[in-house]
Amino acid sequence: MGGQITRSTLRDSIGGPFPTTSHRCHHKQKHCPPVLPGGGLPATPLLFHPHTKGSQILMDLSHKAVKRQASFCNAITFSNRPVLLYEQVRLKITKKQCCWSGALRLGFTSKDPSRIHPDSLPKYACPDLVSQSGFWAKALPEEFANEGNIIAFWVDKKGRVFYRINGSTAMLFFSGVPTADPLWALVDVYGLTRGVQLLGSTILAERGIPSLPCSPASTPTSPSALGSHLSDLLLSPSSPGPLGSPAGGTAPNSPVSLPESPVTPGVGQWSAECTICYEHAVDTVIYTCGHMCLCYACGLRLKKALHACCPICRRPIKDIIKTYRSS
Repeated sequence: MGGQITRSTLRDSIGGPFPTTSHRCHHKQKHCPPVLPGGGLPATPLLFHPHTKGSQILMDLSHKAVKRQASFCNAITFSNRPVLLYEQVRLKITKKQCCWSGALRLGFTSKDPSRIHPDSLPKYACPDLVSQSGFWAKALPEEFANEGNIIAFWVDKKGRVFYRINGSTAMLFFSGVPTADPLWALVDVYGLTRGVQLLGSTILAERGIPSLPCSPASTPTSPSALGSHLSDLLLSPSSPGPLGSPAGGTAPNSPVSLPESPVTPGVGQWSAECTICYEHAVDTVIYTCGHMCLCYACGLRLKKALHACCPICRRPIKDIIKTYRSS
């Protein structure tokens, strides 16, 4: 004999009180970010995405460690699930290769990696991937890309990305990441960085504005000092355009300068960034093709490499010539 299902019947069937609705969202379900009581982590552990990865990436069976098997590029990876705001993605550098320039690139994407075909991934996160809509990333300063270092990075509700090294004070990395839609972590195992291990994630207990520390005096391209009285001014919504706009992209490693797009090599200003390290200005001409896309230090290293060729046109490099500004 049939009977009507009542609230009390449902309560008995689930062995507890009927769950009350604590959150209502008028958005489509797939765009509604999870609401976690007490600021806890999602039930799904944070791992590397098992399928969408660069052609040079080797991944272990646990999906926690990746290694670039050859070259210096084609090593873009993603997280297996979206990360929450203030969720620190924790990585350990397990392998460094000294024959290259440039280091790990870190960031986020609003594109679901499960819907990205691996063959469509470009060689480089910067500038190739960040020039596409829905991707934001930047190069970690080379001096921090040492074996054993633990890097944590995260995004706050204002779209600012921070990072810290070995538990140090948080430093502003870049800003302008839209936070309305889910975001997956993006890791490019580039250049000097040969292997990384994902250590999971943690949620920041304190969600205020992190203090922005002074960087080592010996590393002028690292995040520079900012007094607490300047943080509201420099990080206000009235600051220059977002990273996803035409004025967005990679930038010098300083929280004072919001990210700016890379300038086309050989065409832009003297302040254009080297296409290898993305830290130093272009100041070198490649002989014989004449392209200007490298800083002198990266040019020297590239020239010594076997079958060295121009990053722009792939013609063989016979020599590199340092240039000097006349005024």
